[in-house]
Amino acid sequence: MVKNTLVVVSLLALFAIGIYGLGSALVPLLLSFATAYLLFPIIKKLETKGIGRLQSVSAVLVGLVLIIVTLSLLILPAVISDAVSFSKELPSIASKTLQKLESLQETAGINLPISKESLTHYLDNHRDEIFNKISSQLGTWVKSFFSGTTEWFLGLLNIFLVPLFFFYIIIDFEKITQQLKSFIPKALFPKLNHYAQLSN
Repeated sequence: MVKNTLVVVSLLALFAIGIYGLGSALVPLLLSFATAYLLFPIIKKLETKGIGRLQSVSAVLVGLVLIIVTLSLLILPAVISDAVSFSKELPSIASKTLQKLESLQETAGINLPISKESLTHYLDNHRDEIFNKISSQLGTWVKSFFSGTTEWFLGLLNIFLVPLFFFYIIIDFEKITQQLKSFIPKALFPKLNHYAQLSN
């Protein structure tokens, strides 16, 4: 029992050291593994049609990048347009909200020092300032992702690491899965295999 506990603790310690050692490459590596796991059946299907592994992986990777770029180009303008539209509609939304508050105030008999004119006037006069603050906060949030030249470079490098890791993982997917299976104790393998089949 003590020997088994030492083995488990040692394996967990090695796993933790490995994760710590990967550092900033851990997220792209895990993302690559997940993408490879999800797209491997498509690659196998292409291989059964007579297309080689290298060509299948390249085609799937190019298709995936095109889908991501296309979705980004379709979604980003809509988000910007919605943000601009929201900033223009903010005074009318506030006015409607105030009307509901005033009717609630009258019903409940509570006197709040808020008037429709003052809020509408404030929002009209400060709409650009509010929008600039929201844009500034968004910019600050984006800058926090890439603060400093080194972190920006690492973020850019991570964008290229995901397809690179994906490519090498998917090329040797069977070998990698066999090697990972070799680490699993034979007694646990049937149960883990059963769970893996359920997840598929």
